[in-house]
Amino acid sequence: MALIVGIAVLLLLVLAGRGIVKTNPAALAKLGRQAGGVTLVGVGVWLTLTGRWEAGLPVGAFGLSLLGYGSHLQTILGRRNPFGNLGGAAGGLGSGIPPGGGGPALSTVETDMLAMQLDHGTGKISGRVRSGLYSGQSLESLSPMELELLWRSLARDGESRALLETYLDRRQPGWRQNFHDDPAARQRGATSAGGMSIEEAYETLGLLPGATEAEIRAAHRTLMKRVHPDVGGTAALAARLNQAKDRLLG
Repeated sequence: MALIVGIAVLLLLVLAGRGIVKTNPAALAKLGRQAGGVTLVGVGVWLTLTGRWEAGLPVGAFGLSLLGYGSHLQTILGRRNPFGNLGGAAGGLGSGIPPGGGGPALSTVETDMLAMQLDHGTGKISGRVRSGLYSGQSLESLSPMELELLWRSLARDGESRALLETYLDRRQPGWRQNFHDDPAARQRGATSAGGMSIEEAYETLGLLPGATEAEIRAAHRTLMKRVHPDVGGTAALAARLNQAKDRLLG
């Protein structure tokens, strides 16, 4: 996976060296789409080769759409939904890809739990939780702690977890190390380093700086209900929430 990301970064550096970064914003957006497309295709290939083809196919096709091959995929597949039989991966990608540069500028991939949308004009990926934990909420509205809880709750849904990981690669490049680390070890490390900062406490509870005491207590209470082991939480996550509340309320 690190190799795939490295290739995308190398592509950015090579193109930047040729002066593309000095061009207009449209060219920069195109560059971002190309780098993102290469990364997603690589992720799709990796998932397929490791036996997770149900997730690899939609992710790879998502990347191909970024690289401008969406209309070719539609032609080859007879303009049918290529993901209709993948165990709930609705993948409205087929209908959302702009054919030949016209039509809709958005592509959508859906699973039972998540809906991810790509803006072809900006290269931005956004998402929404369709069911389960945080149902109805956008991924953009979730704090890093909430995204980790969501990721853990998708342990038995490889397709949805793969889509969420694609989003996390864009939003939190270091998420893999953080999520796979032992939460208890992270908690001990924070304590030994002098505790949690004010900024980290607000981020952990999903609040903006300056939140009132009532808002802090409400956010803490809501999140504590979601860190139960039955929904993917752990005692260490609960301890981190308590630490954040105590840090802010002093």
